[in-house]
Amino acid sequence: MTTVMMEPGARVFIREEILLGRHGEQPGTIRQHLRICLAGQPLYDQDLVLGAGVEGWDGPAVLGGRRALGSVLIVDPALDRDGGDAPASLPETDTAVFPLSGPALQVTSIAPDGLALRRRLDGAVEGIEAALWQRCEEEQDVGQAPGDEARHCDSARMRREASVFTL
Repeated sequence: MTTVMMEPGARVFIREEILLGRHGEQPGTIRQHLRICLAGQPLYDQDLVLGAGVEGWDGPAVLGGRRALGSVLIVDPALDRDGGDAPASLPETDTAVFPLSGPALQVTSIAPDGLALRRRLDGAVEGIEAALWQRCEEEQDVGQAPGDEARHCDSARMRREASVFTL
């Protein structure tokens, strides 16, 4: 289990890409648990178990035969608390952006392979970055750019570092 404890105003960008087995091979099993607390309160708590021996993991309700899944979790005071920074539409049907209860968004995607997964996650993150930049520019144009305790225009450029695991 990984636990991230954050103070108010802190930022985190977590990107994970999981490839379930090499081409033509059966995957192993992965279990991961990620919990993020902001100001001592739970913000995100997910337990994920996939692979051989886990009933239904590759069925139509979970991965539907796809072998790659990934997520991006962004916690940043620059994000709207109402999910307004989520892109209005995504180019891929197997990718979704979920606003969380706080200044946070989660992007989740499934794909047939690692390259398609990376492209889908990149596209969603670029959409979020574009929404942040647009809002930041609009606020500056009307003289309402927020202070340090609220949104920061420099937050709109997020790092794209991925942890890639092959089981």
